[in-house]
Amino acid sequence: MGYQPKIPSFSGEAGDLVMVESFVSTVEGRLRVFGWDDDVVAMMVLDNLTGRARTAVEGAGGKARTSWVAMKAVLQRRFGIKRPATHWWSKFGSLQQAGRETAAAFLTRVGLVINQLARHTDRPDMDQVRDAVFKGLRSPEIAMAVKVREWASLEDIQDFVDDLGFRDGSSA
Repeated sequence: MGYQPKIPSFSGEAGDLVMVESFVSTVEGRLRVFGWDDDVVAMMVLDNLTGRARTAVEGAGGKARTSWVAMKAVLQRRFGIKRPATHWWSKFGSLQQAGRETAAAFLTRVGLVINQLARHTDRPDMDQVRDAVFKGLRSPEIAMAVKVREWASLEDIQDFVDDLGFRDGSSA
């Protein structure tokens, strides 16, 4: 039969000595070394989940029981380190459109950070959102077009940028 590498167990209980990040790191390391498929890893990990961790994965539905990627997301969301509000405000204040990232993708990322802020603290007001988008967009033309208007929501800014046709974020 050959060597079968061991997957550690994880319960998610308060006294569990294995923290979720360490557990995920161990599984990911074995995944890289042994080249397992996503569904094989999910099956092996599910066999080693107990307590609250198993309940969280089984209750999540979808692919959480059959895909390591989905299972890992459930475990990290449920048992991972909670980031303080200051982390998300810092991330919000330093948002920048990446090299090949489209303006639309950048605005989606802005929305994800806003959602995290809303979960942990207060949602930024629209002036703060407009200023963050203005500072973060790579295209000066799009940035200025956003800066000089009043907005009711980030979705309005997204629709405006989409209507301009500036999807690549670098042309005017």
